[in-house]
Amino acid sequence: LDPSDGSETGRFDIGFIGGQEHAGLSNNGINLILAPEFGGLQILDPSDGSRIGDLFLFDPTDFNSFFESFGALAFDTTTEEFFPVDGNDVFRFDDEGRLVEEFTLNAAGFNSVQGAVFVGDTLFLADSSTDTVRSGLIPTPPTAHTANPVAMATDGTYLWVGVDATPNDLIMKLDPTNTSTPLVGSFGSGG
Repeated sequence: LDPSDGSETGRFDIGFIGGQEHAGLSNNGINLILAPEFGGLQILDPSDGSRIGDLFLFDPTDFNSFFESFGALAFDTTTEEFFPVDGNDVFRFDDEGRLVEEFTLNAAGFNSVQGAVFVGDTLFLADSSTDTVRSGLIPTPPTAHTANPVAMATDGTYLWVGVDATPNDLIMKLDPTNTSTPLVGSFGSGG
């Protein structure tokens, strides 16, 4: 649709790609993202609807878990995370398909979300059982740091150490001449 007047600019039939019905549809700024009836996400070319890729959704702590039959799908272009919705459960997946977090909406009767979209950092959800659209801020994902270094560099004065962390690795700036409190600063996960 043309955003200036709502007129149709093109059309393609996604039908039953892979023999499945589809519920959630979103956009990552480049491609369309489709949530099929069973498993994963499909990446589509917006010019013709052709399937150009798939993203398997998984829980890194439980490889026996399955994620399917979402009613809605939103993509946050700021964090590059996917937010599929099933009933009143919202899932947060990173850009590689890893489950980062799951939370439940606590609005009475709000359990049939059929549409989801981000505007800035606010998630808007359309619920067909209550005929309402609600909005809310997404909680910050949990942060976990390890002591496992993944990279190191120097600028001649400071040491820069990358440490394994979620949702993003942590980069620490260390002063090698200060042995009591060498940490000067950090950024990344909770840094």
